Amino acid sequence: NPGQLFEAAEAVGRTVELDAACFETIAEGARAIPRDKVVTINLSPRTMEAADFSVSGVLSVLAGHDLEPGRVILELTERETVLDLDRLQGLEKPAILS
Repeated sequence: NPGQLFEAAEAVGRTVELDAACFETIAEGARAIPRDKVVTINLSPRTMEAADFSVSGVLSVLAGHDLEPGRVILELTERETVLDLDRLQGLEKPAILS
């Protein structure tokens, strides 16, 4: 059960690691989705607030799986509240997204 898995990860402070593994798995699996379709990926606010999270890191994972950034929508999960809105608003925006 994904909900229970994420609850367990949250209870032991491992949400970021689980999100990273899920993101990688989804990016890899998205190859099977037709190129004219959008891929929506949920990430925890903890993941996006983490010091090592970056837009360039996301783009690197997508490129590694031949997934065009324009096809991807990142959504914040609703399990947790955003604690560092300034961090999220301050994430770099690559030229391809400007």
